[in-house]
Amino acid sequence: MKSVGRFIKKRWKYILTAVIALWIGSAGGPSQSDLDQVNAKVKSLQKQVTTKTETVASLKSDVSDLESDKKGLQAKVDEATPWFQMKEEDRKKVEAEAKAAEEKRVADEKAARAKAEAEAKAKADAEAKKKAQEEAAAKAAADAEAKKAEALEQASASQNNAIRAAQDYLDYTAFSKTGLIKQLEYEGYSAADAKFAVENIEVDWREQAVKAAKDYLDYTSFSRSGLIQQLTFEGHSQADAEYAATQAGL
Repeated sequence: MKSVGRFIKKRWKYILTAVIALWIGSAGGPSQSDLDQVNAKVKSLQKQVTTKTETVASLKSDVSDLESDKKGLQAKVDEATPWFQMKEEDRKKVEAEAKAAEEKRVADEKAARAKAEAEAKAKADAEAKKKAQEEAAAKAAADAEAKKAEALEQASASQNNAIRAAQDYLDYTAFSKTGLIKQLEYEGYSAADAKFAVENIEVDWREQAVKAAKDYLDYTSFSRSGLIQQLTFEGHSQADAEYAATQAGL
């Protein structure tokens, strides 16, 4: 069938010539109607040849696809063959190991998700707590400033004088909070006015401890413990005294 199709496709002109010659020889010459019929038959034959050629090409493609599928299936069969050749006991062992591995993978993924969720929650809680603390601290500071401003507006003449005196003392030497209150009381201010003044001035008491420590070391020698003891005696807190001694180089 294939060889006949190829023969007709390659030699259709010769076939047409032969058909016309036979027609002429038998009938004494064809009419136009006869030629048209012959041409129609030739075209029909050409169409059939083209169709069969396309069919053959399609069949070849299908055969190629089938060969490819066959190779793929054979590869899968070859891959699965060792499994079917295993003993029942070995197959069960492999299945158990695969099941255990899958269960472990699922458990690990679940644990990882739980850990990530817990860490995210802890982080969110910490951030919320920090934000709340910062807001509370800011509110407390604002309230303190407002209270301080109100107190200063309502301060008496003696309180204002005590404030100026406290600031003057801090301009030339260092004091602890309690030491400055005592100094103002020594100068004749009431305990209430002295306390009011010290609580309503801007001062970093830790930096005052550092300044005092350096002043002490400028005119005499101290051990670290001796300097800390002297600073606490002057009214500085233990923490501020230790910080000051460190900042002074001890």
